[in-house]
Amino acid sequence: MNSKTTRTVGAVVAAAALTVSLTACNQSKDSSGDSASSTAAAASTSEAGAPTGASESAPVVPSTTIPAADDGAAVTITDAPIIAEYAQYGYEKGHLGGPLGPVADLPDGKGKFLTLKGGTIYWSEASGAHVVHGVIGTKWGEQGHESGKLGYPTSDEKSEDGAIKQTFQNGSITFKDGVATVS
Repeated sequence: MNSKTTRTVGAVVAAAALTVSLTACNQSKDSSGDSASSTAAAASTSEAGAPTGASESAPVVPSTTIPAADDGAAVTITDAPIIAEYAQYGYEKGHLGGPLGPVADLPDGKGKFLTLKGGTIYWSEASGAHVVHGVIGTKWGEQGHESGKLGYPTSDEKSEDGAIKQTFQNGSITFKDGVATVS
């Protein structure tokens, strides 16, 4: 073989090797994407929260790290319902501001709370996660918070008939014309 033929064969072999290599990378990427899709599908849940896939892998624990309101130290939140509620209010950029500390258990052992600069998110299995703040939060505190007669919050505040109302397990608090009323 002359040197021109040798160089041509070498170039063809190199091009073929590069093509095989790139094809393998794309197939690997596609199969890892398929793997991620099948893993995500296996880990999905029904509306009732029951797993829909047959995967036996450990559940993924969501977490969000937020700078604390006062000192800027990071606070990691791993409670999915609390994260979801906080997200609805824009995390630390929203009117609730940053967390003043980590999520903590409540004394009754049935719920958790996250105190933020502008309010508190309370969660229990029975009632879900809801923000309590302002005049309604103060009035609920006067009633004994979650261990008082009203129990846990079951909704966020809602505007209703010119008033602001929040419901709890055993009643509600309405704020209208500068007065908070428990019912």
